Amino acid sequence: MIGTPYDTSEWEDDDWQLTDRAAIWHDPSHYPIRGIESTTYPQDQGWKMGKSEEVLKLSKCTISKATQILQIKHTQEPNCQLIWNEILGIALPWEVIWKMLGTPLTNPRDEEAFYKLLHRKLNTRTKDSRSKTKKCRMKCGCLETQLHLVAECPKLNFYRQYATKFLKALGVEEDEIHAIYTWTFNLNTELKPVNKIAQAFLRIALRTVYRHLTKLEINGSPINKKRIKRDIANDFMSRILAFQLYRRNYYLDKVNTNIPIHRSKSEVAKLSPLGELDIVTGHLTIRPLSLIHI
Repeated sequence: MIGTPYDTSEWEDDDWQLTDRAAIWHDPSHYPIRGIESTTYPQDQGWKMGKSEEVLKLSKCTISKATQILQIKHTQEPNCQLIWNEILGIALPWEVIWKMLGTPLTNPRDEEAFYKLLHRKLNTRTKDSRSKTKKCRMKCGCLETQLHLVAECPKLNFYRQYATKFLKALGVEEDEIHAIYTWTFNLNTELKPVNKIAQAFLRIALRTVYRHLTKLEINGSPINKKRIKRDIANDFMSRILAFQLYRRNYYLDKVNTNIPIHRSKSEVAKLSPLGELDIVTGHLTIRPLSLIHI
């Protein structure tokens, strides 16, 4: 708007009422003026969706945002949260735990056993009505609960000792590894998540061990400690190679186009416990893991 300049040398307290505020509509690239605020409708700022108390800008009210709010409206906390809290006698940081699902190295099948464990859906003898006994299939004499199989069974200490070596090599301090929180929820002693690569390893290891335990229960296949260790290492290495192949193909597909090919700094940071990820090419250089007698 163009007009005669207004002399502000003798500005009075009530003179602000003579001015008109401009209604600005948010945009990622610029902030267009839509006119005088008093005559513009709808305004960009000051909107709410449903019963949510979050104040939104109308320009930010996307379909994904509306879907997210509707999901929150029609959902409630799963019962497993309360049960786990009662079993352990603490209030676990569930908002943090659910956000941990998914890592750069794991696929949905790798996450399945961990997801079932969180929801208390792993099949154990105490939950299986067809089972003739509730005692642990590893013949340690204890009741076979989910917590027992994952974190307490003395006959599976070899798996936890083996996995501890990997965790230490992946940047997790030994005094941060908790006897229950780490193996069950991928949390350290302070109830904070271990790094993403350590999370990936724990879920791959859990899937491998649970697969062997299932074979023992269904087919009677004996537990072979050396084979379990070998399968954990092989599965973990295969996920690293699959990640590298994906990054290599991503780079080659875009190297001769005008599409940006650089990796995000957050992705580079997530892979740092494992090695160095080139931010441009996506090439992952594995850091030698100082694992002795694995």
